[in-house]
Amino acid sequence: YCVWGPDYGCYETGWPSCCGSEDVKCPEERPGCEIVAANVTTEAPLVTTQNPPSLVGGDYCVWGPDNECYETGWPSCCG
Repeated sequence: YCVWGPDYGCYETGWPSCCGSEDVKCPEERPGCEIVAANVTTEAPLVTTQNPPSLVGGDYCVWGPDNECYETGWPSCCG
């Protein structure tokens, strides 16, 4: 799950906090969401015009595969 595409609705950085950390080992199953709405029934969704933060040291070659667009799931430049 650390190589899947980002989930900004669930994790502040798009990934669980253990991803990208050498100090913390990630569990086998993806951890629960870190972002929890205070009152889902009455709060409006957060609207932002900013781009989501990028994963330090990451690029689209570490995102989940897109088999509909690429024969191997990733662009050929990803190796």
